[in-house]
Amino acid sequence: MFQALHHQFVASALVTEDCHRIIPGSQMGCMLTTYPNTCNPDDVELTLKKNLINHFYSDVLVFGEYPEK
Repeated sequence: MFQALHHQFVASALVTEDCHRIIPGSQMGCMLTTYPNTCNPDDVELTLKKNLINHFYSDVLVFGEYPEK
């Protein structure tokens, strides 16, 4: 799974680089989020934990490197 994610990150970086080359001043971004299935506190807590994992992905895409921890 992590190998596939790495390839996705590399592909995203290459596309972003191409976009900036083709359209100077352009901006690209990503959207990663999860919503709870219900308003049950257990569902909300699980969703918060899943979104913390999503922050790993967005950190790599935004900062261009893997977090140290």
